[in-house]
Order: sequence, then structure tokens, then C-alpha cells
Amino acid sequence: MILFNTKQSTGESLKDYLRNFTEEMSTLEECDSHTAPLVFREGVIPGTKMHRSLVKAPLVDMWEVMARADGIIRLEEEELT
Repeated sequence: MILFNTKQSTGESLKDYLRNFTEEMSTLEECDSHTAPLVFREGVIPGTKMHRSLVKAPLVDMWEVMARADGIIRLEEEELT
């Protein structure tokens, strides 16, 4: 699965990583809804707010990934202002 190659780069925002991940996911003919969140978690930079959140409370599906990421993205953007 090509998603296993999608990793968050150092300096890449969570917002950009989520966008890149979902773009890659949309190119796949079939993507297991239970595998995608695990692959997403493996690609997130360890030690980030998103990674800590994923370790504390594992996700069930990509809708949950996007909802949780959205909340963290909003917090990060607010902290920058």
C-alpha cells in the first residue's frame, strides 16, 4: 500500500501532512478503513501533539482521524497568532 510511504516530514505541518495523506488515499482503488488510521499514525512525527493523541486514544476510522487532526490544527494555528 502506497500509504505506508506517506510520512510527515520534519517541518511539515499537520495540516499539510493530513492533506498529503488524504490525497494519496484518494488515489487508491480500495483502502481499508481500519488500516488507514494505523498507517496515518505511523507517519506522524513522534512527540507531536497529534502523535501523543493517537497513542493515548487509538482511532477507529479516518473520519475520527480527520476530526481529531482538525482540533489539533486549530489549536496550533491559534498558538501561532
